Amino acid sequence: MINLKSILTWSSLSIAMVALVGFTSVQHQSRVCSELEFILDEDSGMFFVSKEDVDYKIKTVHDQVVGMPLSEINTSAIEEAVKQLPEVKSVAVYLTIDGKLRLNISQRKPLVRVMPKRGSGYYIDDEGKYMPLSKNYSARVLVVSGEFVQRYRNISMSYLAENDSIKQLTLFDEICELAQFVEANPFWKAQIQHAYVNENQEFELIPRVGSHNIELGNTTNLPGKFERLMIFYKEGLPYSDWNRYSKISLKFDNQVVCTFKETPL
Repeated sequence: MINLKSILTWSSLSIAMVALVGFTSVQHQSRVCSELEFILDEDSGMFFVSKEDVDYKIKTVHDQVVGMPLSEINTSAIEEAVKQLPEVKSVAVYLTIDGKLRLNISQRKPLVRVMPKRGSGYYIDDEGKYMPLSKNYSARVLVVSGEFVQRYRNISMSYLAENDSIKQLTLFDEICELAQFVEANPFWKAQIQHAYVNENQEFELIPRVGSHNIELGNTTNLPGKFERLMIFYKEGLPYSDWNRYSKISLKFDNQVVCTFKETPL
């Protein structure tokens, strides 16, 4: 008898739950969208994507979502449309229980700004991919300019490295390697804000403090080169003048070679 009562009780509860879910579903589908909620990962410090940009993309799917029946809103199509914004890394679009259309948007993170000798500038993001400059926001990242004209679009660094037909673009491997190293170290991120590629396709760094340039060469053994520079900053410059040198070279193994500024006659 007890087992029968238990079975009947659970059966009644199951039927009630199914009925409640069905009623809630029907009620939800008959409701209209009350609000468009736009959630951007602004804690990332990036402000590339604007509400106006997102609204424009949504309008390519539905002219007006607020006031529209929830059952008619194509969340998948809206997701695909918003993903077309070049600054968007990922987006999740869904309807909330209280009738809102919510968009959670994650932005791409630029690693370095590239300014070729000819052609327009662009970013390389933290995944090694092309990212166009934005009209909304300018990221405070390492800037690399100089004597190069190569450009690429939507090609990853690993692809460049594995394809002999485009080995001439491996300079961008080095740009990414340098930018990643600088980004990972708070001191160098603050001190090195601009790098120049000279006619020999070698890097010269322009520090924020001091009137000297740093002759880096290529990106071979970056940790060793920057370690030597740090030792020189800590042990050499305190007893001298930061503006005494025109160039500090790290190109030679286990050495820091300094060039004094010319004294006017």
